[in-house]
Amino acid sequence: MLYFRLIHLDYDMKRLCLLLTLVLGFAARLLLIFSIDQNTLINCFFFDDSFDLLDIARNIAAGNGVTHDGLHVTNGFQPLYVLVLVPIYWIADLNRVFPIYFAAVFLSICSVVSAFLCFKIVERLFNTKAAFFSLL
Repeated sequence: MLYFRLIHLDYDMKRLCLLLTLVLGFAARLLLIFSIDQNTLINCFFFDDSFDLLDIARNIAAGNGVTHDGLHVTNGFQPLYVLVLVPIYWIADLNRVFPIYFAAVFLSICSVVSAFLCFKIVERLFNTKAAFFSLL
């Protein structure tokens, strides 16, 4: 009976540590996103392909079709990510600033979900210590 309680406590402690790690990681990302100015955010978080995807989403929301420059039809982009951004551009009335912040927060959420999935996979394949090490 005592052994079962210790295992249960260990399981609860593991879940608490995992939750704290993921929440702190997400909070740190949000703090960084919203504490720096717009130019630093753009220069540090987004690179060439990111702007292509943002332009494609903005053009779709504006009714110009799947185009990067407004003239030529394009392909070879990540459609799911663009489809997430299109309604944001439409709601933001083609504002160029708000979707950048939204994209940074959305990618932070994706990063936390990926960390959780990585933890679960490594825990299943190896052990809990290795899974926590994989979060680094």
